[in-house]
Amino acid sequence: MGCMEKIIGKKDVLHRAIVSLHKAIEQYQKATALAHCSGFCQEIFYDKTELIRTTRDSMIQRFEYSIDTLWKYLKSYCEDIEKITIESKSPRGIFKQLCNARVLSEQETEVALEMLDARNATSHMYKEEQAEALAQKITSYYHVLAQIERKITIH
Repeated sequence: MGCMEKIIGKKDVLHRAIVSLHKAIEQYQKATALAHCSGFCQEIFYDKTELIRTTRDSMIQRFEYSIDTLWKYLKSYCEDIEKITIESKSPRGIFKQLCNARVLSEQETEVALEMLDARNATSHMYKEEQAEALAQKITSYYHVLAQIERKITIH
């Protein structure tokens, strides 16, 4: 498999991850709307809290995968397509280097670093409060992920 095919494959994986995250966000929003249901809805979804928590956790996991997929794709894209030497091995260093190379804007880089911090906080030590706080930010993070994906195209 050639260089271009690998990059296209990684771009496809990134795209699918971001689409999957969007679907999880939609499901989480629907689940949280059930908190106000009654009658027949109440009978079907007797444990709404658990349904909300489960969809939230699924959304967080898809977010974690999306941010991981993003930095790996960006590293490969810059090295193989733009011929930018990426010296850093860490996601944080890679995002900073991409900002210095003007591949990402300062604002995109700032949000990307914030996303990395959020991802690390939830994946290494699970706390209900952290999960809930991240769930409130994921929609805005999704928009930045999608913006960066659209911006970094294969020529």
